[in-house]
Amino acid sequence: MSKWFPDGDTLDAWEDAATDAAIDPASVHLFVATAGSGGEYGAMYYAPGMWAFPGDDSFDFSDGLRVRLRELIDERVVVVSSGLTSDRRLLVMRHEAEHVGQDTHNPFIGQVGMRLYDLFSRAFYGAVPHERDADAAATLMCKSRGLAATQADLAGDNRKLYDAEWARPDRGSLPLRLLAYSLLNPSDFDTACRSDSSWTRVEPDDLLERLVPGASKVRAAVGDDYVRPTLDAIASEHTEESWAELPREEKNAAGDAIRQRLVRVENTVVEQIRPLLADHR
Repeated sequence: MSKWFPDGDTLDAWEDAATDAAIDPASVHLFVATAGSGGEYGAMYYAPGMWAFPGDDSFDFSDGLRVRLRELIDERVVVVSSGLTSDRRLLVMRHEAEHVGQDTHNPFIGQVGMRLYDLFSRAFYGAVPHERDADAAATLMCKSRGLAATQADLAGDNRKLYDAEWARPDRGSLPLRLLAYSLLNPSDFDTACRSDSSWTRVEPDDLLERLVPGASKVRAAVGDDYVRPTLDAIASEHTEESWAELPREEKNAAGDAIRQRLVRVENTVVEQIRPLLADHR
């Protein structure tokens, strides 16, 4: 048996998380791996078309795991970190199960979502719409199961699993919200589509049109209209040096404030572009 194969407790946790997300647990290939030098990811969903390309150090992909993921590039895969507590494991799996559910609803959600991560600093990736929904799903499960979060949980990098402030996940509205978010920085989104070595290169209009019919018309009409409000939203008074000196609690609060401003701009874009899509409903 491969060392990546999950044990019974891990399989039970995945079935629990997948059932809560209303997806078939068997629709996903599940593997367990040690966290890599890239940090403690907890878990990661590799959507169809995505794999652990060379340079991806989120997990230890030795002993053939990277090759196996490449073989499964057309299928859905979740890799979960070994050594997690049972509660943490369940919540990271619920987060990733929500991503699977999103792609089940619309197979282009993940394709667009991954290209949105680098529109701004990676520190703000939690503001991307499909990430907010996945964190909200984990938080709802945490509260419904009465799972207790420690102070370390609530202050750490994965604190949104336990206490996300975002609204309940809504897969139906997610494509429109992703389109709106892409309009916050259309130039960098275009670059991510045409140049990202970790994904098949695509034309941004073609990809977004598959996500939301009429998206190319919206992009042509809007252009760079939302870039300035977005830059204002993510502006910070801190230099790299002053940011490094902030206590963790203050960093968390400042990062939350920026993400919330980004979401407010996104909400404005959603309402303003909705009428432009009326002919395509």
